[in-house]
Amino acid sequence: MSAGWVFIVGGDADRRQTMQADLERAGYEVETAPSVESMLGSLSIMRPVMVVVDEDVIDMDRLREALGPRGVRDSEPVHLMRVAGKLP
Repeated sequence: MSAGWVFIVGGDADRRQTMQADLERAGYEVETAPSVESMLGSLSIMRPVMVVVDEDVIDMDRLREALGPRGVRDSEPVHLMRVAGKLP
């Protein structure tokens, strides 16, 4: 059984793949997108429990708007986490 959906946005492809592999090992189903714009369509059908945003994403207002007021969709919280730094 899945721990829920996680969406990873931004960063380079290698970084997204590394985070995706780690989260999948932890039991999450993961979708990735290089930008906020490219993930908007998926948000209409997905209900992520968390959105991980790379430090290079600058369109945070658009992302917050897509997630809904206070990051809540369908009465379920969506956790928004911004990551920075380099992968080891």
